Amino acid sequence: MKYFELINLCAYIQKFKQLNHIKRVERKLFKIEFENENIFYFDMTGGQSEVFKKPKAKYESKNFLSPFDIMLTKHINKTNIENISIINQDKILRFCLIKKSSYKYNKTYLQFEFTGKLTNVIILNHNYKVIEALKHINQDVSVRVVKIGITLENPPKPPFVPKQQEIKNMELYLYEKHEKRYTNKLIDIKQQKLNTIIKQQKKLQNIYDEFEDLKQLETQLKNSSCQAQKIIQTMYQKKGYEKSKASNQSNDLFKKAKKIKQKIKNQHIEQSSIKEKLEFLDKAIQTINITNSIDELEFYFAKQTSKQNKTKQKIQYKQFVYGEYIIKLGRNENENSYLLKNSKSSDIWFHLKDRPSSHLILKTKKTQLPDEIIEKCATIVAKFSTSFSGDYLVDWTKRANVKVVSKANVTYRDYKTIKVII
Repeated sequence: MKYFELINLCAYIQKFKQLNHIKRVERKLFKIEFENENIFYFDMTGGQSEVFKKPKAKYESKNFLSPFDIMLTKHINKTNIENISIINQDKILRFCLIKKSSYKYNKTYLQFEFTGKLTNVIILNHNYKVIEALKHINQDVSVRVVKIGITLENPPKPPFVPKQQEIKNMELYLYEKHEKRYTNKLIDIKQQKLNTIIKQQKKLQNIYDEFEDLKQLETQLKNSSCQAQKIIQTMYQKKGYEKSKASNQSNDLFKKAKKIKQKIKNQHIEQSSIKEKLEFLDKAIQTINITNSIDELEFYFAKQTSKQNKTKQKIQYKQFVYGEYIIKLGRNENENSYLLKNSKSSDIWFHLKDRPSSHLILKTKKTQLPDEIIEKCATIVAKFSTSFSGDYLVDWTKRANVKVVSKANVTYRDYKTIKVII
């Protein structure tokens, strides 16, 4: 954060008289609420610190319960603001806060330090002694020690005159900060997800490329069978050792042909499976490219936990969690077949209308479902079954109404149709 931005921010928030709530919503991101639901976000990432505002929206935050977070709640929430100031013309914003009760009058300082690698959030008592800090700093790191119970010294004034620049519309400026931050984060997350999928694609493609040519195997099968047949056709002309030798040769050739035939069958199954997986990954890349929401990206391509990674080989489908609902999506014929076999009659089944697609199973025992979850499931089917944006019709019904004809081929009745746009 630049000094002129902090100066303008300090002037802008002077109008607030109450600090109602402060909470860490990410590891180094703080949500601060002043009176009248005026909410600001302070990103205290070293070297990338900034303050922004965002349109009202649900923010999926983590619960942090460290001693620092407990002290934030205890000393900072529901306080009156006595003053807000910049310390020593440096990038340090200090709130002087008062918490009144029937028998106490406590003064506390909340200090945001936008100072590069040493960026920090510090809680001080009325004597400027450290109550807690986001980052504890010892003398090996800085001459300005940040430790519980130690009086915090102010840094010396910078040896230069900081640049001054007026921001005419601070409210708009803070919202634009969020837009820029969000756009950059979206680009980064997209690239991370794409890199992961491209890596999976390369691995599968390498396996696919190592398969023997099926036409060559079929030629070998034909040649071995023909050679064995020729030997058998001339065997009546041979006697004794020559006949026995010819019999062994024909048997060896038939065994070889049998092995080649089995190899062709197994390889065809493996190649088909890998091809389907590659096609699914192509659709996943398309989904990433057309998605413009971080929440959606994290939903469709959630990071695997260590526990999930250990059981990954056992799972025969792609799984999503949406609120209280478990959603299972087949990525190929085998997975679609697995889902059909291992679903309950009360589950809800989804499929693109009148065209090939993934099968989706929504695990539920409810008879009435919110429109939101129906639309979400239909959108997942459309996104991972098609290669282009557009309007798609998705049929859905109870699993009890779906009859398996063979593998993943089904007939169904008593269904409803929903239109989704991707």
